[in-house]
Amino acid sequence: MMKRESIIRNAVLNKRVLDVGCVGQARGTLQHIIRQSCSYYVGTDIQSAPNVIRANIEYHSDKIMFHAPYDVIILGDLIEHLSNPGRALEMLRMYSHSNTILLLTTPNAKWPTVFLKPNPEHTCWHDRHTITELLKRSGWVVDSVRYYPGNKPSYGLLWPFVCRQGLIVSASVRV
Repeated sequence: MMKRESIIRNAVLNKRVLDVGCVGQARGTLQHIIRQSCSYYVGTDIQSAPNVIRANIEYHSDKIMFHAPYDVIILGDLIEHLSNPGRALEMLRMYSHSNTILLLTTPNAKWPTVFLKPNPEHTCWHDRHTITELLKRSGWVVDSVRYYPGNKPSYGLLWPFVCRQGLIVSASVRV
């Protein structure tokens, strides 16, 4: 199992989970791991998919609120696609309680593959400093920022060139 998936699996073990932007996460692997590990799962995305609530997290959704609060909220490689990431992070606080953990992953803006070959669907790039500030402004406290080598099962000899390709951030609600 890849590092990102292992960290997230351990965080959601026997927890109530909201998985935001769950459709298409690394070919479905992350969603599958989360579903198998948590005690209660709600997936949401702007795309339609079986067993997924269709909703835009940048706006309030009664469909998601009905199941709240959640122990863990996951944003797997989503924040860089949003039109208004600060608003989305503020909205997510509505679905949390005082012990909720937010886990988000995003490409590391200071990694060459991000700025040399940008994804045309990305609206922003983050490094550890900008994501920490965005979370702080949105009412979250960053507990940790770690690097991980991206979302491929194996990199072989390329490992030294990808070991800091992605960021995984853990945050909690600011009280």
